[in-house]
Amino acid sequence: MRKQLNKEETCPTCKRVTVQAEYKTLCDWCGKDISAPNSTGWGTDKLDARLHKPYHLKNDHELAQDLAFCNWKEFKQWVLKNKHKIGKRESGGFIAPPYIHKEDIQYL
Repeated sequence: MRKQLNKEETCPTCKRVTVQAEYKTLCDWCGKDISAPNSTGWGTDKLDARLHKPYHLKNDHELAQDLAFCNWKEFKQWVLKNKHKIGKRESGGFIAPPYIHKEDIQYL
């Protein structure tokens, strides 16, 4: 879930961007801020997933929903709670889970 902190500002005369919009990423389950860099300095500790809607619930503006989680436990709890949003295999709805690393298998 992305939350916008401030809006982008443009110069009224030259139309150049003077202030960039700032966003922060919140966990879709617990709401924790996960946009800060991790301890290694390489990226963040968030897990990105994508929810593809069942065919009968799709419209032109909402084909998929991006999700972010702070850990595997939160992702699993969200999936168990929101099975109705994912749909059955026949309806075409599915979730693309975060990439699984070898060291993450113990958390599933």
